Amino acid sequence: MNLRTVHVLHRTYNDPRVGALMRATLLVVTEVIFDGLVETDYGQFDLLWGDGYGFDGNFERFFAGQLNGLAGAAADEGLYLHLARRSGGSPVQIVRHDTEPPLTDDWEDMVEVSISVPMGAQPKWSTWAGEASGLLSIPHGTYRVRVNARGRDAGRDGEFADEPLTGT
Repeated sequence: MNLRTVHVLHRTYNDPRVGALMRATLLVVTEVIFDGLVETDYGQFDLLWGDGYGFDGNFERFFAGQLNGLAGAAADEGLYLHLARRSGGSPVQIVRHDTEPPLTDDWEDMVEVSISVPMGAQPKWSTWAGEASGLLSIPHGTYRVRVNARGRDAGRDGEFADEPLTGT
């Protein structure tokens, strides 16, 4: 599912060089590249662009130099995201922005990490042991990834519930 939205932003400012009020127009593109319920085991959700199968249990390799437990970006072949639930469904949305999105108070947890998707890679998402996966429309390049989460405590408390938890 790819939904592309173009926002037209207008900014008015005073330009002292010409002594006039100026108006700038900026087109901002956002693209929803994944929006779905992820059924996972061990809370594992990977974004992959290398040959590996994602998180292999080696926390040092994925979290080297990082202080968070939500997004492991230290491995070259992908980004490991730890959903709070051990198993079951969690709603996940991945949105690509061409400008930095605004910070909001809607989230309980927020982490930013950097990733580089190499030329020729075919990015995909995957759950534990590749049980479920799919392709992602992410062009090669360097990205700043912001991972937002809410309801992780409820997810951990209801980790074996049959139904998806709302707000996670």
